[in-house]
Amino acid sequence: MQFKYYDCCLEITEGPQLLVEVRNFMNDTRTLRTLGCSLPDGEAGERRAEVGRLFAQSTAATTLPDGIELEYPGDETTTRALFDFVVFERGCCAQLGFELRFAPPHRVVRLRITGAPEFVLPIRSFAGVSE
Repeated sequence: MQFKYYDCCLEITEGPQLLVEVRNFMNDTRTLRTLGCSLPDGEAGERRAEVGRLFAQSTAATTLPDGIELEYPGDETTTRALFDFVVFERGCCAQLGFELRFAPPHRVVRLRITGAPEFVLPIRSFAGVSE
């Protein structure tokens, strides 16, 4: 089990589950939200490593109010890898939004990953993007 602390929440990684404890300081309540992975433990670890390698290939990163945008070369191999990532992850992490963006002259492709406020910092952390 791993813990990461943020001003707004506590991220707990336990097996394939990512639990986010959201703190409401106005009324001193805490809520656990699950950003779950449907893969078994061993496969989830392998998938995290694979996704980490994909994120490491990005050439630029931008923080968004609700997530991140990563920029990649627009070649066919990278574009297909990003498309495969989105197709796989949308079934696994249904709480998150995924977008692939292409703009002329199509030399880069951008991957946006967005989510509810309690998932923004964990998304950035997993992608290795700081504010």
